[in-house]
Amino acid sequence: MQSRLGVVTDSQLSFANHVKKLPVSCFYQLRQLRTVRRSVTTDAAKTLVHALISSCVDYCNSVLYGICEVHLHLPQSVLNAAAKLVTGKSKFDHITGTDEPVRDELHWLPVRQHILFILCTLISKCLRRSAPL
Repeated sequence: MQSRLGVVTDSQLSFANHVKKLPVSCFYQLRQLRTVRRSVTTDAAKTLVHALISSCVDYCNSVLYGICEVHLHLPQSVLNAAAKLVTGKSKFDHITGTDEPVRDELHWLPVRQHILFILCTLISKCLRRSAPL
């Protein structure tokens, strides 16, 4: 198991270990944010969640394209917990990755669709020669 640029790889390139390690730091950050949530506005909470959680989940997620649905459950649970934090729902309320009111309010895609969106955006930029070198 090796870590290159923050992505944990294994001999089969399943990225299962990477997906298992990802939620640890994210849930720690969510616990820290939960302590100050009542003191900040909803917009500030969205900004904090995006800066600390979404960026962590999004980092190098294009390598997860085609990964089993079982392995995407953990990153999706992180985003669901972050959505509950931002919207002020309790941790026992039901939010799924395809919950329309939450998706419309936060403008978040489920993890699998977000990975595909990132890849399509990168390919589009490469074809238009506007991708970073």
